[in-house]
Amino acid sequence: MKTKIFSLIIAFFAIITFLTAQKNSLGGVSIPKTFAFKDKTLLLNGSSIREKYFMDIYVGSLYLPSKSNNARQIITADSDMGFRLKIVSSLLTSDKMKAGINESFAKVANQYPVSSQMYSKFLVFFNDKIVKGDEFFIGYTNSDGLMVYKNGKLIGTIKDLPLKKALFATWLANAISKDFTSKVLNGN
Repeated sequence: MKTKIFSLIIAFFAIITFLTAQKNSLGGVSIPKTFAFKDKTLLLNGSSIREKYFMDIYVGSLYLPSKSNNARQIITADSDMGFRLKIVSSLLTSDKMKAGINESFAKVANQYPVSSQMYSKFLVFFNDKIVKGDEFFIGYTNSDGLMVYKNGKLIGTIKDLPLKKALFATWLANAISKDFTSKVLNGN
């Protein structure tokens, strides 16, 4: 009897440990250790909270096929990857999101140029109302290009590697001064 109870206790703790290992959280946002994208399982590379004026805006999480701390390789890679954005501020609007995207793309434009047509097409994905709790996943595959999901629903696709490079550069290359990249590249 004691052996059965002991076995049940060990099994219980094994299950709890497994579930705990599969998820963590940041700023109250649950962050899965893996993310199913297309027919692949991507691994959490790291997460961080994006702030503006001392206010949390979103929790961003980078998912890759394998862990990496080389920002340039991630930016230029023509391979499966994605970024999950969980909106944590009720003050973020569609217009503010697009203004932030404009500002970020302007910082990387010299190194990672994007055609105005592709850029305009990308901005359209953020036209609808954004509310606290919304989740965007911006995934990339070399066969399909960039795919933007909002709350699990595909809202658009753009097959353009230069756009992917510029987009990932906005998160990785220019965020170093805000300590966003170091957390995203080196885990939580």
